[in-house]
Amino acid sequence: MRDVAPDEHKEWTVLRALFRKQYWERLWVVQEVTSSTVAVVLWCDVEIPWTWVGITACLIRHSHEKSTSMIDEADLRGVHNACLMFLLPDEEWASTPFLHLMRVLLRFKVTNQHDRAYAILGLPGLHTGGTSVGLFVQPDYGLSLHELYLSLAERIVDTHENPLDLLSAVKHDHVIDHSLPSWVPRWNVTVVRSINGSHRTGMRFHAGGISPPPIRPSCHRRPTDGRLLLTAPGRIIGTVAKVAALSTGLLAEGPGRASGWGPAAQLLYQWQGVGPNEVDMDQSTMRAICMIITAGQDWYGRLIDTGEAERQHLADFGAFASSTWKRPWNRTPQAEHKPCGERFALAVRNVCQQRSIFQARDGSLGIGSTAIRPRDIICVLQGGSVPYVLRSALDRIAPRGYWLVGECYLDGHMFGEALESYEPDGTDATWDTITLL
Repeated sequence: MRDVAPDEHKEWTVLRALFRKQYWERLWVVQEVTSSTVAVVLWCDVEIPWTWVGITACLIRHSHEKSTSMIDEADLRGVHNACLMFLLPDEEWASTPFLHLMRVLLRFKVTNQHDRAYAILGLPGLHTGGTSVGLFVQPDYGLSLHELYLSLAERIVDTHENPLDLLSAVKHDHVIDHSLPSWVPRWNVTVVRSINGSHRTGMRFHAGGISPPPIRPSCHRRPTDGRLLLTAPGRIIGTVAKVAALSTGLLAEGPGRASGWGPAAQLLYQWQGVGPNEVDMDQSTMRAICMIITAGQDWYGRLIDTGEAERQHLADFGAFASSTWKRPWNRTPQAEHKPCGERFALAVRNVCQQRSIFQARDGSLGIGSTAIRPRDIICVLQGGSVPYVLRSALDRIAPRGYWLVGECYLDGHMFGEALESYEPDGTDATWDTITLL
């Protein structure tokens, strides 16, 4: 199957039909598969060992050629889910924290929203597997969802090595939801892939310096109203000047993609001072645009953090721009592999769903939540992997209090560039105390 052209062989039609099944979307199925010593897949009057189905899903998932050929979202969703089920029993998942398991498994469907937390107990993981001590959370279906989410947030802040990763799970739509503290994730909302994609060291940014932080964030309840607050050392690094929501059309295939990208592309050119017919764009401008629409990650979610990876990413961007924006560039760099516009398009689809692009007052480009507005504040928190967008709460009780708008990617600020005066012991006087309400 590895050498079979996807669009030229009937077996790919069968694979598409298999991975479109809603079976692959159910969270409790993850428990069934990973807990079984021997498993088979039954489909109509035939059966096949689960191992072969899992291997097939992994081969497709880990090959960008096959992933980009199975371009329908339903195809890819089933493939990714089956691949994850197959890999979960591996030893490397034994160190996966509870928070990351919840984030990874958000794509699966549940009937009862409490099972977002309860259905992953017992899965391989640092806080859930056989080596963990006790239950990370005691199942109680009598709790309201708000009570459950508050309890999970407190538990994660207290127990996780990188507690600020919790903030990357927060998703507000066009307005901030104040039914819970702004920094507490609502696990029942539509899934959006996080910019901070992984807990693994090699796939993490470090905008806020070393992690875990020298001074851990802490949460406490405000005496006046019992609201749960999060406090952490932080530093303001910018202010949002301009914002533009990304159209869903940019995720389309074929001609629809070009029309969807039109307004966003023109804004990016304008913000970077590029003329409408200019093709000899300088490398730094090309790089800035390339990086924000993929949040500095390739199609597989790996960070673009080496020279070769950046050259390949820019070459793929050149192919993407030439076919999608009808705008060839004369300075596309030479890369090890042939430029592939579809590979870059997959990286774009991973990041740009329900996002806004923005420009900071210093000219830096970024991508983040659809709730971002001009005059919002951009900050890094000590030990946080990504920058965060905040909004002043104008709270009399907490004068340095902010609402969390969401995580963001800010070009030029993802690897600790804002912390040149950072002291390893965390005592640098330029750190402020940031309180999230």
